[in-house]
Amino acid sequence: MKKESIQRRISAIILVMLLVFSSLSPVGSAAVYATENANTTDAVKTKATTFASADPTTDLAVPEGQARLLTGDENIADEDALVLTIVGDGFTVDEQDKFFEYAQNTADYIMNTSPWDEFTKNVKIYGIGVASNESGVRGSTATSVAEAEADTLDTYFQSSYWMYGTERIVYIDEYGEEKLNGLMAKYCPESEFQIMLVNCEKPGGAGGSQYCVFSIDPDVYECAVHELGHTVGDLADEYWASTYATGTYANISTESDPEKVSWSRFIGKNGIGVYEHSGNGAGYYRPSQNCKMQYLGEDYELCEVCKEQMRKKISEFSNIATLSFQTYADKFYVNTDGTGTDMRQYFILRQGASTITGDQLSEDEFTLTYTDEHGQTVDGIPDEYGNYTITAEFAGNDTYDSCSLEADYFISYPNFIDLDVDSKTYDGNPIDVDYSISTLEEGTYDVEVSYTGTVDNAYSVSYDSNKAPYLSGDYTVTVTAKDKTTGEILTQKSKDFSIDRKVTAITYNNDYEYPGASPDINNKTFVIVGEGFTAAEQEKFEELAKQFVNRILDTEPFKELQSYFNFSSVETVSEKSGIGTTAGGTYFYASYDENGTIVPDYYGSAAASSTAYYDVEPWYQNAIVIVNDSNVKESVSSYDDRIIYCTPDEAGADYAARAILNYLTYEDSTYVPQSDEEKAAQKADLLEYSIYYEYGLDYSPILCDAYKADFVENGSPVDIKDYIHTYIGRTEVPSDVMDYNIVYYTDDNGSVGTELSKAPSKAGTYHAFVETVANDGYDWGEEYDHYTEPARIVDLTSMDLGERYIAKSRNWTTFTIKPAVVDEEEQKRLEKIEKIKNVKATVTLSTADVKQ
Repeated sequence: MKKESIQRRISAIILVMLLVFSSLSPVGSAAVYATENANTTDAVKTKATTFASADPTTDLAVPEGQARLLTGDENIADEDALVLTIVGDGFTVDEQDKFFEYAQNTADYIMNTSPWDEFTKNVKIYGIGVASNESGVRGSTATSVAEAEADTLDTYFQSSYWMYGTERIVYIDEYGEEKLNGLMAKYCPESEFQIMLVNCEKPGGAGGSQYCVFSIDPDVYECAVHELGHTVGDLADEYWASTYATGTYANISTESDPEKVSWSRFIGKNGIGVYEHSGNGAGYYRPSQNCKMQYLGEDYELCEVCKEQMRKKISEFSNIATLSFQTYADKFYVNTDGTGTDMRQYFILRQGASTITGDQLSEDEFTLTYTDEHGQTVDGIPDEYGNYTITAEFAGNDTYDSCSLEADYFISYPNFIDLDVDSKTYDGNPIDVDYSISTLEEGTYDVEVSYTGTVDNAYSVSYDSNKAPYLSGDYTVTVTAKDKTTGEILTQKSKDFSIDRKVTAITYNNDYEYPGASPDINNKTFVIVGEGFTAAEQEKFEELAKQFVNRILDTEPFKELQSYFNFSSVETVSEKSGIGTTAGGTYFYASYDENGTIVPDYYGSAAASSTAYYDVEPWYQNAIVIVNDSNVKESVSSYDDRIIYCTPDEAGADYAARAILNYLTYEDSTYVPQSDEEKAAQKADLLEYSIYYEYGLDYSPILCDAYKADFVENGSPVDIKDYIHTYIGRTEVPSDVMDYNIVYYTDDNGSVGTELSKAPSKAGTYHAFVETVANDGYDWGEEYDHYTEPARIVDLTSMDLGERYIAKSRNWTTFTIKPAVVDEEEQKRLEKIEKIKNVKATVTLSTADVKQ
């Protein structure tokens, strides 16, 4: 039952980005891990080897006995083209038509995206049908690494999910890599890169230096374009910095100065700027907020910087001359002196690794012809307002073959306007725009300022007004000066800007001193948004969001794992207060029925998901929508528990806590454990499935439950070590082999106060920070020396866990020491004895006085 629940839930998730470590490193690193940890029987390996190593033309390993050209010019030699090859794993002989359908669609999709569509003469894509003995992919229904390694499904390349302990990373080990290289040598020796489609619709994949692997999930084609950005373009992911910080990539930089980054010429074009990576990418910068190297989806193209890098790399892998037209962020205006801009400088000629711009070529070998929007040839270089087409012809020379290109550009009105508008975060106020106009005579013109764009909400409402916007969205401001008498446009200028949603981190536990303390490993991120809160009610929403978080984290088992959960709120502004029985006027278009049950809107839920993903964290777990309406009586979970709609009260917070826990443990949203055994089992599931993580190292959670203890002041320091527990999966590591650093603090109105030099002994509330003590580093090898991470080497062979490398981890806990309390009767007895002692002392003293 649990496996079915896991499969159902994961299959429903939109694959908005490939994987946590989709392009971590060359695939060779995956092979080492998989070979050392494989649990495949020798019998199965022998069977697969016999099948695959025989002559493919006679045993149907390659049913057609050849590579099929899917797209590209058959008249161009393979050695002159960039050759990609698509192969399949887990497709039986009877499923070859299915494979080729996916392969053809993948090839077509790639070549219809930018900038691949510019290189139809440079790229050839082949498909090779490879027959497996059994259908599917290893580990596709596994709930752990162990289950995946125990899967003996007999496929040609032995592809599997669960690489490095990550469920959705699909890989092949050295065995499969050897088979792939053998097929390429025999059937497609000029193939530079390979795409492997595995026969499973469960989302998953991985990218490397030579090939990428991914499933036939509905987003397979988007994955292909993204992964080829890694394999062909040598591009970094833009949703995290990670290991890219150790290399040089066209789309990542440690430089924040817009004038010094390598993409400086692009800044200002189509959203290109300098944007800091979040989390573990702090200090590293990317050029775009909307690139396919960050987000998957047809709405997202590769950004301008990544496109240019792809053009460069595609050309390097082919030997065919190509022209590109690249205006960077330059804009063109009518010049008052009547001279137009020579566009030769913007043409880039490439062949192989050789590159030159048009202005470096002689006018005899490189010619430009300009035509206006009516198709009339322009005499000389255009210098008037309008759209133009350029036909570039290169005759060829000793380095470059002849080629041609047709491109378009636009010349705007004379540039007499200095326009300044900065993007900002939503603050309830309209955007500020500054402009000044020069050259034109005062009093001879009128000025119009207009705004167009899209307001953020479930349906992305269009904005077109002369009033400055204040809601979050993407906009363009246009300043136009017109002649007072004729109305003729004298000058005009536009600039793009955005108003971002306001994000507040309520709890933030990412700490990169600890290898697992990030949302892609141990930490789980949740995002709280509001529905039916107007601009004037945003403070009310923020306070409710904090109350929700406090109540969730005060329940078990969250309370003893608080350092592993991040919560952020995002302000989403509705036009009206409340939601009502009819959808509309609110951010997510939710409503409620006659029973007071929340009715989600399909696109509203998608908007809540995208808000969490784009504004806070790609690895978010759930979006919690607090509905601002007292008529709402019942909370609901929407779209397989990914979105949780809650009433704005304690019951709503309790519902959110239950739904979150069920989501993290792969239970249905309505599940409520009844017995102590069921509660313990769900807690163990939480540890194993969501908090514990294996990636070479064991990123093991520390649990602190000192808050449950009944400490009483007795004069001795309170040591909480016995209340600290470290887990590998659901198995607790014996306390006698673990060492911890514990730092104690006083309490300051519920917050961490002053650090103490030792464990406290007096009555009061205290906070403690706990971390595991590392005794060595885990050496990944010379190639990955930057992965040497602190770890504790623990011998757990007695528990059938072998020698484990437990990564440095941490957690916080709060506990209370109660004042000493003595039994009332005992207290009276002691007081009576004390009085008798005092009387005796007085009598003795009096007798002595008399004697004297």
